[in-house]
Amino acid sequence: MYFDLIVYTGVVFLINIITYYIGKELRIIDNPNIQRKIHKINIVCVGGVSIFVSYMIMIYKLNLPNDIINIFLFGSYVAILGLIDDKFNIDPFIRIFVQIGIITYFLYKTGLYIDNIIITENITISLGGYSELITIIAIIYVINSFNYIDGIDGLCGLMFISIFSYFIFVFRTEYLAYTLIPVIIFLLFNFSFFKLPKVFLGDNGSTLLGFLLSVFCIYFSKHISFDLRINDGMIIWLLAYISFEFLATTLSRLIRKKSIFSSGKDHFHYLVMDLIKSSKLTLVIILILNLIFVILGIIINIFVPNFSFLIFVIFFIVYFLFREKLLKSSKLII
Repeated sequence: MYFDLIVYTGVVFLINIITYYIGKELRIIDNPNIQRKIHKINIVCVGGVSIFVSYMIMIYKLNLPNDIINIFLFGSYVAILGLIDDKFNIDPFIRIFVQIGIITYFLYKTGLYIDNIIITENITISLGGYSELITIIAIIYVINSFNYIDGIDGLCGLMFISIFSYFIFVFRTEYLAYTLIPVIIFLLFNFSFFKLPKVFLGDNGSTLLGFLLSVFCIYFSKHISFDLRINDGMIIWLLAYISFEFLATTLSRLIRKKSIFSSGKDHFHYLVMDLIKSSKLTLVIILILNLIFVILGIIINIFVPNFSFLIFVIFFIVYFLFREKLLKSSKLII
């Protein structure tokens, strides 16, 4: 297994090199002329392409269940849509509409619906005929939540790794380790380690990772629903930071009568970076905050699982109020 992982890592590295030069030739770039951008030069943004091509090789190599194969296949469709958006900047409503179409067909093929939501030991909400609609909304929510946090180097990739590592710790499944390797290799390029050419994740990457994360949460919670380590109460804490940020940003913009689809520097990572003047320290702070949420989720689901959703809501309110305070004191143009 270890030798195969080493060979796979080498192949993934070559894929990143090839996609970088193809992306550069096709001018799939992130242009810094938008006010909220913090980089100064054009950066190739094909990180997601490298990742999903690597996953296609993984599918070919490993003997995976059909549901897992479909998760990665449909993730590639989401990534291709994101790539088109990166190149041509399509309308947000059109992008979401097509995402809904991809997810609807994915659910038809796999049957990975959220059938019910377990609030406490004695309270379960059965979704019945609304199961498909709620599942689509949940997946779209996580996909676009992940896209919201993709604003500073490494944040989206490291957030995915930190959450997905929890699955590896719980299930110790081979394909989960393979899943992380392309993201780790991408980060080498994203941070330009060893003088590698700098690459951004792009919408093709952030939407791919968001799709994978949301669907694997559903997959594991459906198959291991009895386990406190992966039940509904734990899933919300794994996704706490990205959920809080998406919902808080949306509410904040509605309060300020600003379009929720507009770009801006009103995301939490920009607010923290404006305060401490360091993107790397901002990255560390957010990853630590996410780790705190996960640890809290584990503790809560061991000792007071029936209060998990209530405590989650309380923490969101605290997060939102703190975030609004930062926003009001910030000198950023929002």
